[in-house]
Formats: sequence, C-alpha cells, structure tokens
Amino acid sequence: MWPKALESWWEHCEPEAVKTVWGRLKQYGSMDLFRERTVRTAVARARQIATYLAEHDDYFANSRQFCRWLCEVAYRESLRLLLPLEPIENALQKVSPEVRRLLKWCYVDQLTEQEVARMLDLPTDKPGYYDSAEAQRRMIDAYNQLSAEIVRRFRPPNFVERGPYRNYSNVFPSPPTLTRPALVPSPKGQQP
Repeated sequence: MWPKALESWWEHCEPEAVKTVWGRLKQYGSMDLFRERTVRTAVARARQIATYLAEHDDYFANSRQFCRWLCEVAYRESLRLLLPLEPIENALQKVSPEVRRLLKWCYVDQLTEQEVARMLDLPTDKPGYYDSAEAQRRMIDAYNQLSAEIVRRFRPPNFVERGPYRNYSNVFPSPPTLTRPALVPSPKGQQP
C-alpha cells in the first residue's frame, strides 16, 4: 500500500505514463523535435511529485489509481514545459505581452477560468465574484492567437485549412484547465 509501494508502482506505471504522454503529444507536429525530451522530463517531474506525496498516507488506494494519476500529472507537467520550446517560444514572441502572460498562467501555472478572472480583475455586478466567462473567452483568444502564429510560422502537416469544424486542436494542446465545451468549433466561414 501507499506510500511503501511507490517504487514497485512506479516501476509498473512509468512505461504507461511515457506511452500516454507521448500519444497525447504526438498529433502536434510543431513539437516533433522536442517530444521525447518533453515526455521524459514531464514523467521525471511527476516522479518528484509522487515522491513528495509519499509523505501522505493513503493518498492512492491502489496501483491502478496511481497509474491513472501518473498519466494525468505527467501530461500536465508536459504542458508546463511547452512554452519555452524553441518553435513555441518563437511564436510566443509574436503575440502581445498580455497574451504571453495569459498563456503562461494557462500552461505554466495551469490556472482555471475563475482564477484567471481574479488575476485579470474581471469583476461582475455581484461583489466578490469575477467574470469567469470573460476570462474563458480571453483564454481561448490567447490560445487561438498562439496557434495561429504557430501555423503561420511552421505550417504543421496535419493542420486542416478549411471546413465547418476548423480549429487549432491539432496544432497545439489547449490549456489544461480550459473546459472542453469552451473550445467549440468556429462557425463556418469565420476564423477561430
């Protein structure tokens, strides 16, 4: 049981985490040169987190739960590593400082829409509440700006030019805390 089982669970689950993160990043051609290093570093960082969590008894009920956790945390760690990668960093330099800051909050800090709304001080009419819908809109806009710049600069081979469901989901991973329904396809004929 946890935490005594960390070493054996790690040995069993680490290959699955590598495979999972590799598979989730594989579709993004702009990261081809950096994928292996990103995956290995992300899984190593997840190992550091697991080692820290060994201080907490009963954090995981069994090895299956640990494996699922490891795959998710390793993927999130990989997203934290993306912005400094050379092709992404080059594209990031082409967007405004405000957009860069927002993207760093989304990928490095992995802030939610509610947290971004507080960071941007987007109050609502109700005192003490912040406009998470506006924060979500800005997060999507920042993601689209970065993705458009990646397409302009690197032209990923799997990018779909036209169609009713055109979006950037095959160009760059969306922010991990951005809810999926928020990333709806653009209406036909409109740019995302």
